[in-house]
Amino acid sequence: MARSKKNSLTQALPSLSLENGCWECTIALPSWTGFQSRRGPYGSLDSQNVSDGSTQLSISPPDDGESPPSGEQAAAYSYLVAHHQSIRDQILAAVLKEFPRFRARFYEIESPSESFPTVNRLEDLRNVLGLTNVLIHTVILEDVAYVGYEFGCAWDAEHGLGAMTHRDRIVALGGADTAILEWIAERDVKRLRKKVRKPTSR
Repeated sequence: MARSKKNSLTQALPSLSLENGCWECTIALPSWTGFQSRRGPYGSLDSQNVSDGSTQLSISPPDDGESPPSGEQAAAYSYLVAHHQSIRDQILAAVLKEFPRFRARFYEIESPSESFPTVNRLEDLRNVLGLTNVLIHTVILEDVAYVGYEFGCAWDAEHGLGAMTHRDRIVALGGADTAILEWIAERDVKRLRKKVRKPTSR
């Protein structure tokens, strides 16, 4: 049964309910208005009308139990709400750049006679994808949690599309599981820490 609990650490978060091990609610991100409405099962279309920007927010409990979201997760939420348009633009630019790879993979799996959506510019992406879920993870960097963006897309109904981000930086882009798998964020933290680690003098 769902349990409602207002976060006691900050008023930045909306009212959340504990559902299936995650704190959840519906939020509106206006920058995603006009894209496909893909809030059906596994990122499928739930309406022929375009999205009004509504999407599901899911926050992993910091202790894998029922603890409320952490301050770092609240900071990630505040950032994504304040910068949703710049984050959207970064994600779309990454998708457009990777689109030839998506097309090549599609024709490896599907019949060459199958149609693949035509996308030549950022605006074309509105017609082929839609935001399904925003996931705030427990992995932290510089006092801000990592955030995954999960999408349904017209070219891969099975695997969808996902982006792992930290603030407005795209950490990884791939199938929908890219937004879900926390080890992707953990790997990024390790990489960055290794990069800044200075050799000790003898």
